[in-house]
Amino acid sequence: MKKADVKKDDWEWFGYAGHFICSSDCLFHMSTRVGGKYLVSTVGDLRPYQKGGRAKTEPLGGNDDDLFETMVFKSTGIKSCGCCPAVDDYSELDGVRSATANEARETHMGLCRKYAKRAGRGKK
Repeated sequence: MKKADVKKDDWEWFGYAGHFICSSDCLFHMSTRVGGKYLVSTVGDLRPYQKGGRAKTEPLGGNDDDLFETMVFKSTGIKSCGCCPAVDDYSELDGVRSATANEARETHMGLCRKYAKRAGRGKK
């Protein structure tokens, strides 16, 4: 008998970016823990500070259209601060780059649904 997918009501949403060393310079971020097992993290609209203010948006990859990225990692719990998921190994399980904020949001939600199925069925 198959286990049910992790329900969307059981997803945990966090206000901090879940990955990327320069995430503090990203204006866009989503972070969701799904089934207590997976962290889906999306960052983008990277605008690093420079003399005189923020720079224009910079790509996150080699392609000029890679302005957002979504990655999935194995979550090992919640950090002691309680504000974000713990991840011991940042080797990505999945990753997608996007050109727009809307595409990035849709990608984030799609990967949340994908990993809700895995978490609900006990896959690693």
